[in-house]
Amino acid sequence: MNDQQTPIQTWFITGFTPDIDQGVCQIEADYAAPVNKLFPDRQDHQALIWHYETRLTLPAPVTVEFPRLSPLCQVHCNDVVLGSANNAFHPHRFALPDSESGQYHIRLVFNAIDAFLAQRQPRPTWKTALANNNLRSLRTGLLGAIPGWANDGIAIGVLDNPVVIAETNLCHRVSIVPEFRNNEAQLKVASLVAELAVKQVTVRHQGQVLAQENLSDTVTTTISLGPLAPWWPHTHGKPIRHLLDIEIVTSAGTLTITKTLGFKSVELSSLQSPTFHINQEPTFLRGACWTSSDYPEHGFNEAKTRQVLEQARHIGFNVIRISGPMPYEVETFYDICDELGLLVWQDFSFANFDYPNDAEFLDNVMTETAYQVQRLSGHVSLLTFCGNSEVEQQGAMAGAALDQLAHSLFHQHLPEQVASLASAIPYVPSSPFGGIVPFQTDQGFSHYFGYGAYLQPESDLVLADVKFASECLGLSHVPEETFCKHHFQSPNPAPHLPKWKNGVSRDAATGWDFEDIRDHYLGEYFQVNVADLRARDLERYHQYSRVLTGYMMTRAYNYWRSSTSACSGAISWWLNDLKPGAGWGIIDSDGQPKPAAHILARQLQPLHVGLLNQGLNGMAVSLINERRESVCANLTVMCLHSGRNTQMAESLTLTLAPQSNQVMSLNQLFNRFIDSTNRYRFGAQSFDVIAVALEFDGETVTDAAFPSGLNLPTHFNPESLTLEGHLNVRDGHSELNITANQVVSFADVQVRKHRVWNNYQTLLPGIPACFRLEGPVQGDLNIVVSGLNLAFRSRLNIPGADHE
Repeated sequence: MNDQQTPIQTWFITGFTPDIDQGVCQIEADYAAPVNKLFPDRQDHQALIWHYETRLTLPAPVTVEFPRLSPLCQVHCNDVVLGSANNAFHPHRFALPDSESGQYHIRLVFNAIDAFLAQRQPRPTWKTALANNNLRSLRTGLLGAIPGWANDGIAIGVLDNPVVIAETNLCHRVSIVPEFRNNEAQLKVASLVAELAVKQVTVRHQGQVLAQENLSDTVTTTISLGPLAPWWPHTHGKPIRHLLDIEIVTSAGTLTITKTLGFKSVELSSLQSPTFHINQEPTFLRGACWTSSDYPEHGFNEAKTRQVLEQARHIGFNVIRISGPMPYEVETFYDICDELGLLVWQDFSFANFDYPNDAEFLDNVMTETAYQVQRLSGHVSLLTFCGNSEVEQQGAMAGAALDQLAHSLFHQHLPEQVASLASAIPYVPSSPFGGIVPFQTDQGFSHYFGYGAYLQPESDLVLADVKFASECLGLSHVPEETFCKHHFQSPNPAPHLPKWKNGVSRDAATGWDFEDIRDHYLGEYFQVNVADLRARDLERYHQYSRVLTGYMMTRAYNYWRSSTSACSGAISWWLNDLKPGAGWGIIDSDGQPKPAAHILARQLQPLHVGLLNQGLNGMAVSLINERRESVCANLTVMCLHSGRNTQMAESLTLTLAPQSNQVMSLNQLFNRFIDSTNRYRFGAQSFDVIAVALEFDGETVTDAAFPSGLNLPTHFNPESLTLEGHLNVRDGHSELNITANQVVSFADVQVRKHRVWNNYQTLLPGIPACFRLEGPVQGDLNIVVSGLNLAFRSRLNIPGADHE
């Protein structure tokens, strides 16, 4: 007996004004969708009452399931009220009444959100500027209601297409959860309704029976499948999944399902000094917070979702966080994460508010969260459930007593529910969490914005002593020139233009935005008057801005990943932008990587070399091998003065043990004192670039640090620069290797008709830099190279290239 669902097609959607009950807009649609998507040009979605109507002819009474309805909804059938829906985060099912004619007229009425928000509500203990505080009692996503970065209207209407369900359907009455314990794959099979008993479970893989158990009318059972290969995040192994045929005999019939499942274990060491162990191995997690693939229309774009998540994987992220202000994602999102080897940190959809604590609210919420736990725990990518985002932080910052911050929902009801329904998944009460105040950086899970929004210097990374940054590094990342040309009609838009400012993120009720934050660090790192630079040389201003935030992120992750730090993970704020511009996302609103993404990607790979500025102790090299096998590599360290084109270098061959992490001093590597951080100032500066290159298996990874700032001496003579290039094909990809005779800082390589990955590398004398090209290469390659320390663009031509 299989899943029998039939989508309902053909809907009439009408918007009415509340005061005179007059229709002001109407559309006929082949499928139901949010009014934000059906009426994209209207700005008054929240002000109107919305009716969705459809007519069905059915041979017998059935159940209609509405997977997601926005709240304040009443469901009618043949002018009879079937019930209401006041939670957007779980399905609502209604049995249709008997009809002699078999004709059914279904009408959904969504009352006006603005009218609800204008009503007087019970006063909270504290308030937040994040969004209208009356939304705290309404179970719907906050995306679209947040001034400063997402204020285009919340999702309203039918959020996922309704279906007619046959009465014999069993799929939603049984849960199947993969687990991995003691190096053994297991399936936890559970009945979700008390009257349904499980009698037998049979699991087949590639036609062979892995397990069969005869049961005595049980509700829950765990089936051992033997030592199937486990699933790993892609940075630490292969995300292996297995195609299984599962047959479940129940007291109401037999359910047959074919599923692709992965098996992993996950443990959390503690809440105060947290480390996640995947398959019993401590794992450094790095990632970013997901936003949406279809904002402001509140749909789901599968192609764009896959594109963005594949970019995240390429960057080197291994975890994606869905934070409290965002809605839970659709099933396909988690399927893609399962496939790509990306873990998912899942917040329950609560953020910042002082939520109600009455029985009616808790009953509504517990139905929602039970559904989400049961739904998501079947995905191997699930890392942890988290109670909320910034609820306890908001209360503490608003002055609430610290002993009054622990809401029973997050500290009692949700952990009990997760332990009951998904015991193999860790639970975190809140993010941030730990310490005397919830946002203390040196304990627990922190939201670290010291190096960033709070204008602290790079050295604050050490002082903050972050243990796990579940949110961090919210920076205003400038997109590529081609993106700006398309969306702003200029490769370097004027920052004061309203259209540009609309894409720059800011916090509510502040007199600054995150472009101001970036400008502060631009002045610090480049030692320029930013206002003067912006006024006199807008192109150079954008050129600096494009690389600055990526460089800042590499400094943070280099330190956090190193053995000198106690940090075990860092999740940056925003993976992908919601709208065009210099938002928090390192992937633009079209789904393409920004310069910051290219720069960061080189520092997040499983085999890593990075530089650490240790002040008077000099520069140090961090070497990390997260692979499961040892690596023999050649390490080259260079101290360069780019203006005089002088250098000193040292090389050595070393073996990096599996899953190793070590730090080596430059003084140790050179066997002499070197003022590599330019702190002692005994005379003229000797070096302005410190660089490392690690060569292994035909690949080279590099890092460069700039001890006196990013404002290297500018080269004006094109003849002083020599570039050599050649094309390779590696693992089916076209790779352009460029070697320069001098330092080119943050080289921007543009190739006609091709997107370039691994861009914005600093070219080092005599060290080949690899740039991956998207798409087949045919004919000549016309290449243009620019850099922050070049006053010219250099051209390079590779004739007759022909690689499929």
